[in-house]
Amino acid sequence: MLLWTGAVVLVLVARPLAAVPLLWPFRFSAAEQALISWVGLKGAVPVILATFPLMSGLPDGRLIFDVVFFVVLVSATLQGWTLPLFASRLGLQEEEAPRPPVSLELRALRDVKADIVEFPVDARSPLVGRDVQDLGLPEGAVIVMIAREGSMVVPHGATDIRPGDHLFVIARDDARPAVDRVITASVSPASSRSGCEAEL
Repeated sequence: MLLWTGAVVLVLVARPLAAVPLLWPFRFSAAEQALISWVGLKGAVPVILATFPLMSGLPDGRLIFDVVFFVVLVSATLQGWTLPLFASRLGLQEEEAPRPPVSLELRALRDVKADIVEFPVDARSPLVGRDVQDLGLPEGAVIVMIAREGSMVVPHGATDIRPGDHLFVIARDDARPAVDRVITASVSPASSRSGCEAEL
């Protein structure tokens, strides 16, 4: 009974009372504070810390270790599987980045100091509706392919960018920062050094 009481008090009372005041100065939202309070501290760290009073020979060392171990076990097994649902209810679950519908292999650029970068475009991106020629890519960078709805589009200057597109850009090392400034304000790139076989 003592173990269950300790677990309930820690999960529902002690942890939120400790987490919320510590997180408040950092301007976490109420939803983020609730999620962190629910997630708590799990794993080996609290168990290892609980061994110190046991190894020191304190009279209640065994009880402290048993309580901590049980609370960690309850928290990991009962709370752990609820995290995706809890995060979704709080509006904190992000959608998984879309996977490109095609693969692009590089075999002929082994001696070129360049990157191939993949940019997924979602519906909220300011790139949507713009033509390739209007992106203002720097010299040394070019969009070599657009993956769209499972097919390949060879881009031209008047090719428009649509939601769900995957832009594949080859950029020299010295042009890469400018490419990031032009495109990555709204999308996250996934890159691979050229000269090797890369599946994007």
